[in-house]
Amino acid sequence: MKDNIKFDTLWNMFNKYEVANYICNFVHRVLLIIHERLLEQMFGIKEAHATSRLQQQNIIEEKCKKGRKPYAPSPRFVIRWLHQLLPNDLSEWAFIDIGSGLGRVVLEAARWNYAAIFGIEISEQLVTQARQNVYAIIRETTKRRRIHILHHDATRIRLPIIPCVIYFFNPFDRKSMEKFLDCIFDSYETCRRPLFLIYLNPVDDDLIASCKFLHPVSIPIGLRLRILLLSPFPVQIYATMECIIKHST
Repeated sequence: MKDNIKFDTLWNMFNKYEVANYICNFVHRVLLIIHERLLEQMFGIKEAHATSRLQQQNIIEEKCKKGRKPYAPSPRFVIRWLHQLLPNDLSEWAFIDIGSGLGRVVLEAARWNYAAIFGIEISEQLVTQARQNVYAIIRETTKRRRIHILHHDATRIRLPIIPCVIYFFNPFDRKSMEKFLDCIFDSYETCRRPLFLIYLNPVDDDLIASCKFLHPVSIPIGLRLRILLLSPFPVQIYATMECIIKHST
């Protein structure tokens, strides 16, 4: 009888939904470790150590007070996979990383021939560290000159008047996200041009879906499966009509 009671208690604690949730969280954590510690070591950025040190400097509190989410590093290999959906020639495009942190995505974007690469970060301490990372890792002077790490509020951003790839990893609260999208719309209305938005961990994707000038980009099934199985986070890609037309021709 006692055994039955113990079993029922354990089953209530670990019902099938909780077990499934535990397994998902475990797999998610394993993927994060793979991306942050194993796959990233070759690039010379020790993210876990750097993040821990920066947290001690109250960066999380600083960003939360300004309507921003705490710093979390992006999985660089996911960025590389998503470039399969972008034009082959990016020499007339700008890449903009919103909430660039320690510069991980900026450094990954330097692998492609963008005309300019911008990292926008509201934390001054993260900006300083990111600039040091760029200087230490990017050895070619000409390539380094294309990279700009800016201490700036992304909700007041002015985009370059050229085609842009805009990447963000859920950096805002909902109110700040609305302001950011208003800036994107104003820039687009000023000069209609191709724009791609790559949204990792799309918590507020309904806000983007409500933007009539942006349209979801279909991700091929092979890439979708790779992201589903190997990425720590889901991703959504949106584009202006100019991108859709170019892809269809």
